[in-house]
This record gives sequence, C-alpha cells and structure tokens, in this order.
Amino acid sequence: MARPRKLLKKLALSCASLLVLFVIGEVVTRALEPGPFSLFDRNPYVDHPTDARIHRHAANFTGRWDGTWYETDSRGLRGPEVAPSFAEDELRVVTLGDSCTFGKGVNEEDTWPRQLEGLLAEAAPDRAVRVWNLGHNGYSGATYERAFRDLGAALKPQLVVVGYNLNDFPNAIQAVDEKVFQERGLRKLLSQDVRDFLGRVARYRWVRQSYYHAKRESDWANAEAFARGAAETPEEVWEQQRGYLTSLRDQAAATGGKVAVFLFPYESQVY
Repeated sequence: MARPRKLLKKLALSCASLLVLFVIGEVVTRALEPGPFSLFDRNPYVDHPTDARIHRHAANFTGRWDGTWYETDSRGLRGPEVAPSFAEDELRVVTLGDSCTFGKGVNEEDTWPRQLEGLLAEAAPDRAVRVWNLGHNGYSGATYERAFRDLGAALKPQLVVVGYNLNDFPNAIQAVDEKVFQERGLRKLLSQDVRDFLGRVARYRWVRQSYYHAKRESDWANAEAFARGAAETPEEVWEQQRGYLTSLRDQAAATGGKVAVFLFPYESQVY
C-alpha cells in the first residue's frame, strides 16, 4: 500500500505544481496585454434588438474579451460617454468599420478614431471635436449602414468616415483569407464554441499569436499562389456596396453631413 500512496502523492504534487505554473503564466500573460489587468474574460456582445443575426456591444460594459479591453458608453460604443451638444462650433464625426476601426487588441486611445479626434482638435482648436467609434469586430458593408441607421444618425455628424477592409468583399483577398487562414487543420477541427472558450485563456491567445507569427512567411507564399487563380469580384458585389454607401450618403446628407470612405491595406501590402 505504501508504494501506491507515494505514487499518488507524487502525482498530486506534480498536478498541483502544473496548476500553479499555469496560474502564474496566465497572470503574467494577462498583465502584459493592453489595458487594465483582469483575471477573467467577460463577453461584451448582446443580440441586436430586432435582428438576431447581428451582435452589438453591451452598453456601459467594462472588461476584457479575447485580449482586448472594452469600455463602452450608454450606446454600446467604444470610448468615453460623450453627449453631442449640437452647438454651431461642435464638429461631430462618426466612424464606421470592422475590428480595425474598433481597435481589436489595442487600447482605446490608440484606435484610429481616437487618433483622428486628436488630429482634428489640433487642426481646429476653436471647435469642440467629438468622434464616436461605431466600429465592431466582424462587421462589413451592410452592418456599417445598419450601425449608422441605428446609432449614428441621431448624432447628426457633419462627417461620416467609413473604413472598408478588402476582406469585406467576396474577392480574391477574401478567398485567400478563407483558404489559407480560416481553413487551417486545427482550426477546422475545433468548433467556434471551443475556440471562443479557449480565447478566454490568455496563454492560448499568446500561443495563437506566436504560431501565426511563425507561420507568416509560408502563409503569404501560399496566399500569393492561391490569389493568382482566384476569381475577380462579381459586379453585383460592387452594386451591393454602392447601395450601402448611397444609403449612408443620403442619411448623412439629411442632417447636413458628408461621407468619406477609405480602404485599409491588407497585411501583405503593408509588408
């Protein structure tokens, strides 16, 4: 009996040591992520009140999710609570886009909408500048228009800035993204629910990021090879996007605003 007891004791000690090391590693990794320290992740998303296919950010939410620190206002927008005064000297700007606009993985003050606010304030020191970030992870053309209709129009912006991403369209870039990055062997084996669960673990996020970084060169070689044979974007897709932008333009014009559109360069173009 003495031998099994010793083995069980060693096994328990080993498990406890591994648990302690995991907890220490998790705490250290979380401390290195942008934003305040948090021990647990909280889901910031809620269903759209009229369309269950669309998610929104919860109002007045504070917490971490998938490596990003979220702080939303009473509208569910990322950033401080700011009410428009609609004074003559107030410059109101609404920004629309996906995770690049929302600022996934970076602090709120480092997002491009907040950077834009600072630049506009410097350029127009005699005006009160307000920039609202309506960016949302996973959004695209149709949901940009919906977000403005639901949340942005009431702010009566003089300027609406839309940050499109190349993978918003079913073109060669999107096909590459699906073929090379979304169809990884391990990714296909794990369901979205499992990936969401693992995404709550900071150590997993660090391993995932390190893996993508290590695979970057071969990924881009595969991407370039696949892109050469990918089909061009169908004309009806552009017509669809024109429809969304026309709606945005008309909604903004109804309160005296204008729309500006820019296209984010894809990662390989930056490299």
